[in-house]
Amino acid sequence: MDYIRYNQSLSITQKLIIINVLIYAVMYLFNLESFFIRNFSSIGVVSGTYNKFTGEVINQVTIFETNQYYRFLTANYLHGSLMHIMFNMMALYNLGELVESLIGRFRFFIIYTISGIGGALLSSIMNILLRPTEIVYSVGASGAVFGVAGSLVVLALYRKNKGMDLFYRINYQPLVFMLFLNLLMGQMVSRIDNWGHIGGLLVGCLIAYIYTFGHKALDNF
Repeated sequence: MDYIRYNQSLSITQKLIIINVLIYAVMYLFNLESFFIRNFSSIGVVSGTYNKFTGEVINQVTIFETNQYYRFLTANYLHGSLMHIMFNMMALYNLGELVESLIGRFRFFIIYTISGIGGALLSSIMNILLRPTEIVYSVGASGAVFGVAGSLVVLALYRKNKGMDLFYRINYQPLVFMLFLNLLMGQMVSRIDNWGHIGGLLVGCLIAYIYTFGHKALDNF
């Protein structure tokens, strides 16, 4: 009974953080990081023949040819380093708790999950198009977090448009600036999967728009 009450008292944001941390702990405590990343990360080219003279992969097989679509979901629960998961979980906690309180647990979970999948999908497509001779693994919750951040901007604009921010105003301008800086940094640092960030951001904004401007169900949120 105590466990049930405790579980019900946790927000979806907190549960997502716990799941991410537990998976990270299992990966690194049991030396399973290579196994998890090889088999569950987002990826464009899955396999091919390695040319030892050029360092390129030829006769490529893509994620779409192998039907490994589960990677678009599982990649969001893997992280490459302690710093990686710390930054993502801190951002998720700060943004997720607010968004979840505004739109509810279920809608928040939908935004988080679909944004993460959208980010991983765009990342895989762009890797196939732009880096067809490489096998590039991409992991992390940042696409989902960008989606949550984008949804918060849309929610703030909706509240302002409806005159709902008289007593509680969401100061979204600094968030827009931070999103811009993060995307700019992603362009300058090669190890950052900026396409995953962009995909997650666009999907999060789109779903939040449907929840608000495109839907009457949230008129009183």
